[in-house]
Amino acid sequence: MTPDISNNTLRERFLENLKELPTLPTVVAQLMLTLNEPTSSARDLERLIANDQAIAAKVLKLANSAFYGLPGKVSSLGRAITLLGFNTVRSLVLTIGIVEKFSGPSGGRYFDRGEFWEHSLSVAMTCKLLSTRDPAISSEESHLAGLLHDIGKVIMDFSMPAKFQTAMEQVTLKELDPLEAERKYVGLSHDEVGEIAAEKWQFPEFIREVIRYHHTPLEVPDNDTVQLVAMANIIVHAFKQQEKDNLEYELPELEPSWRERWVPTPRHDELIVTKYEVEIEKVRDILSLYN
Repeated sequence: MTPDISNNTLRERFLENLKELPTLPTVVAQLMLTLNEPTSSARDLERLIANDQAIAAKVLKLANSAFYGLPGKVSSLGRAITLLGFNTVRSLVLTIGIVEKFSGPSGGRYFDRGEFWEHSLSVAMTCKLLSTRDPAISSEESHLAGLLHDIGKVIMDFSMPAKFQTAMEQVTLKELDPLEAERKYVGLSHDEVGEIAAEKWQFPEFIREVIRYHHTPLEVPDNDTVQLVAMANIIVHAFKQQEKDNLEYELPELEPSWRERWVPTPRHDELIVTKYEVEIEKVRDILSLYN
């Protein structure tokens, strides 16, 4: 379900601004189309990645990093896919390709792209951890949805930096609500801008809904992936603040129905915290490719 944005003129103006938005790498665009393609093979994936040497090199570098702990040196994409698994490598490629397009310096001092991508990757990773509670939910799709949930922010920073930086300045200095500040100074909020870009890039419908509704998940109560991303977003924000305050990780207060479904016991809390402590290092390992 894709909602109408009532101000059509405003939407058209943003579409005009987004004409300069970079196209996604061919390998990313093609892999997006394979998300629901059970017939895709490891050989197909290897051939697709091999067409983008920069991404292929980063995949091999990560495959050989300490965090994956693979036996011996991984010198080929085929071996990386065999050892890490089809879905893991596909997720890595999508992550690398998307981050690469929107990494680098921000448009100003009030929005840090490095911090943005650490948050986005952390939410993606937390979605994947939580999704193990329900075999009906694809961990790969959850990971990708978490990665892209805030994509509208970096798009605004890329496409309209002055207005976006003004909004972020008000958030930082006057503690204005981020969505309110974006609508006031940019014209649309990052969830709305992200949805426009997702349509332009022809992202799958489930990703469009996550981007549009991750701040208002109760508007789509039947969409499990939106609920999952919304919860992961809250958890990651809480963990980041606890990290800044030199506190141990502790799950924040959550919507009771979410907690009952995804983290019903103290043991589940412990598992999320323990796994997060390991996986956050993988997140930072990926981001080290862009430092």
